[in-house]
Amino acid sequence: MNLITKDRFALIKSYILTPLILIITTIITYYPSLFYDFQFDDIANIKKFFALRTHTFWDFAFKGSRWISYWLNTVNYNLGKFDPFYYRVFNVAFHTITGILIFFVTIKLLQLTKKNGFYSVRALPIAALTSLLFLLHPVQTQTVSYVIQGQLEGLAGLFIMAIMLCFIFMTTTKKRYLSYILGVVICLLGYISCGTKEIAILSPVMMLLIDWFFIAQADFKQIKKRIPFYLLFTGILIGQYIYVLKPHLCKTYVMGNIQLNNNVGNVITQVAGEKITRWNYFISQFKVIIHYIWIFICPTKLSVDYDWKMVSGFFTSECLFPLLLLLFIAGWVLNLLRKNKIDVRAFAALWFFIGLSPRSTFIPSTELIADYKTYFSSYGWLFLMAIALVYLFEWTIKKITKKNDLQTNYSYLAFGLAALFLGHATYERNKVWRSQEEFWMNIIQNSPKKARGYNNYAVAIAEKNRHEEAIPYLRKAIKMDAYYPDPWSNIAVCFSATGQVDMAIMQLEKAIQINPNYPEFYNNLASFYLNKKNFPRVEQLANYAIKLRPHYGKAYFNLGQALYEQGKKEEALEKLRFACLKADFDTVEAFTAYAQLSLELQKFDEAVIGYQNICALEPHNPDHHFNLANGYYCTKQYDKAKQIYKMLIAQNQQEYRSWFNLAETHIVLGETPEAIECFKIAQPLGLEVPQIGLRITQFIGNSQPGAQQHIV
Repeated sequence: MNLITKDRFALIKSYILTPLILIITTIITYYPSLFYDFQFDDIANIKKFFALRTHTFWDFAFKGSRWISYWLNTVNYNLGKFDPFYYRVFNVAFHTITGILIFFVTIKLLQLTKKNGFYSVRALPIAALTSLLFLLHPVQTQTVSYVIQGQLEGLAGLFIMAIMLCFIFMTTTKKRYLSYILGVVICLLGYISCGTKEIAILSPVMMLLIDWFFIAQADFKQIKKRIPFYLLFTGILIGQYIYVLKPHLCKTYVMGNIQLNNNVGNVITQVAGEKITRWNYFISQFKVIIHYIWIFICPTKLSVDYDWKMVSGFFTSECLFPLLLLLFIAGWVLNLLRKNKIDVRAFAALWFFIGLSPRSTFIPSTELIADYKTYFSSYGWLFLMAIALVYLFEWTIKKITKKNDLQTNYSYLAFGLAALFLGHATYERNKVWRSQEEFWMNIIQNSPKKARGYNNYAVAIAEKNRHEEAIPYLRKAIKMDAYYPDPWSNIAVCFSATGQVDMAIMQLEKAIQINPNYPEFYNNLASFYLNKKNFPRVEQLANYAIKLRPHYGKAYFNLGQALYEQGKKEEALEKLRFACLKADFDTVEAFTAYAQLSLELQKFDEAVIGYQNICALEPHNPDHHFNLANGYYCTKQYDKAKQIYKMLIAQNQQEYRSWFNLAETHIVLGETPEAIECFKIAQPLGLEVPQIGLRITQFIGNSQPGAQQHIV
């Protein structure tokens, strides 16, 4: 093989084959999870986020610091309503693109290091292993499989890495016009990145980090030439964040004395009523950062919802011991920099810690720890791990083979082994996201001191009609946090489902005293009084729930049911219409009630709307399509009705109802021979339905198309 051919093959291997293998491996690993249902906050932010149904791109564009996530969910909603597949495909795509960007950023950076040095010679295996670790590490499942965080953390990481790659090309190209074009692209990416998540503000710092270690290589004079660009880019980001977050909010977070209350069900202070302050949050982050470092080495006992609490004081073991470990790491990094101002290992470590800084220092949050917060910063730590693994693997092979002239090709074996191990670990970890029951059981097992886990696990099993089994978990959640409203509401539902309606009412009356502004309490109480046929009380409670949450579809549904039972059918239809078409209860149950009442009131156009939505939600149920066809028949849309009847017959030749109704449709359309043929097929199939025989005798005897049509 001549030199030109070798160089060409090396380029193909570096820039085509390796990324392709990374993409395929990632897709294979994550493919099973594409069909898993929504979990945790995805339900609140997607299924219960009402604006998805009505808003467009321009309703969200550049109107908040996380607008892209909201807009993406409207796109996914239009693709498949609430089918998780589309949302998850987007997340896996974002993650895969980010991993490939990491591969190219890493290989380009290492190629800028000392020629024929350790890093430049091993640029491909180190870059490939770094990307592989990022793409397939089990910790990353919390970002990829957590739909909302994939759209927030995931997209922020994608934009930052895209900016870094453009910056590398901008500063290394010898073509001035290309440098200017890339500068514009970087500014545009930075501007858009302000709609992902606030950590995008770190882009200028990370650019400077890359500049110092790889582009300028500690030459401040070179960096100085790019100061105007840094100021422009930073100004764009800061200006956009001030615009979307408002000046007073930015000032509060940067300089203000922030004190936060605990979220219900998620108490992170030692005492429930305690405030979360800058100082106690900061000193609690020492142990959190050590945890973040450790989970990438040993990803066991991972939890989406940890039960950790903030430290009780600075002079405590859970504060001082982690601090000492962090100081030791800081000393190691400083020692590396003392020996070599552009040590690649120091760069990797600094990337990790700087990436964590916005969420692990003095900006408090109601969430003490969340593994997805490491997504963007994990690049630095995984880069460091890849370097160590390549070095260790080569050292081991040298010891075994007794050869000093080891070729880097041996490192590809490490890549293959890592892919197998990580792929299996990620596949297994992702199983947690398969169902709510598995998801919350895993949290209970790994975080047994948190009320939210017990409540949500109880909900998961109650939805499978295991209400009695759910009650002890709800009692435990109430005992752990009496001010957490959800378990009170849920235990009442379980009591009602087991026939203890009076006990359910008593639980909710007590819960309302604790938390009088929780709409679920009032709506569930309305449901219980509906069972007791206390309709005035139902109206009172449902209306109050709607006052607290204007688009509360279930409350409108209960109100409609109460009005119907009182004979106020027109008013009932209005409430049911609002529940499923304008509020957030767009379910089969709601649309069915709306369609059936529309039929009862002979408002066939509205019945068609109801059945159209039912068919969209459950497209494989033939009964829904049959009802829709009948609706079309009643609204004189005969061609549409005929098309559906034929489709149902093609699916099931023994379906006499469709044959009979198709015959009646042919009659209306003046297609007499076709009608007679359909009647003849329908008669032996529907012998138990006298109406069919009478209608056939009547029609064939009279032979008058259109006489007394009546569908079944």
